[in-house]
Amino acid sequence: MRSRLLLIGALLGLAACNPQTNGTGSGTVTVGTSSEGRMSIAQLEKSAADGNATAMFELGAAYHDGDGVEKNLDKALQWFKKSAELNYPQAQFNLGVMYYTADGTPKNLPQARRWFERAEVQGNPRAAFNLGVMYYNAEGVKTDYAKANEYFLKAVAAGSGEAAFNIGVMHVNGQGFAKNPVEALAWFLLGKDLGSAKAEQAIQTLSDTLSASQKTAAATRKEELRKSAVRNGTGQPTMFPAF
Repeated sequence: MRSRLLLIGALLGLAACNPQTNGTGSGTVTVGTSSEGRMSIAQLEKSAADGNATAMFELGAAYHDGDGVEKNLDKALQWFKKSAELNYPQAQFNLGVMYYTADGTPKNLPQARRWFERAEVQGNPRAAFNLGVMYYNAEGVKTDYAKANEYFLKAVAAGSGEAAFNIGVMHVNGQGFAKNPVEALAWFLLGKDLGSAKAEQAIQTLSDTLSASQKTAAATRKEELRKSAVRNGTGQPTMFPAF
């Protein structure tokens, strides 16, 4: 079974927010693509013709990546859209990415936001992260740090270290909050625990400016955030769904 999600952009920096990547540079995430149990393109087309939203999504992924069929972004967009209109969240997310990145279609930020919102409502944490970035950067919307924080918190709840890092950035910069380096360090510490390399780098930079007592306070605050912000409450990241 082909199950691919598209991701956008790069990690947030201390100066500005940018969308997220999967860290591989490929622009896609591939899950469950062993040769066993995969449907052929013909089988997917038959299932899609019968109204199967999953098959429509898989066809979109196949045409997007040229997997088993000649790469065709027009057809990828078409199949993702059909699946998304049947409320399939992975297809909704991928549509948002394609509109955001002008991947096979003109860049369309209102459409990107629309599809990210529909995916986020169904619990997609990557969509929440990208909506946070859009509200931070005023991409197709007015700058709204409160909304950016709200969406980043949802991504943190699903185990996103990058979202925790982004919230730390906002506390450093005084964006939506009063500048608070101790709170920022707490979020960076949480981000590091959740796997963010950027957060680890930020810890080193920010720690040099803080006193020992401030660093101790940040470590204590990080444990509070871990209990309140990470959904499973164990201090271990809740993994993103394997779509």
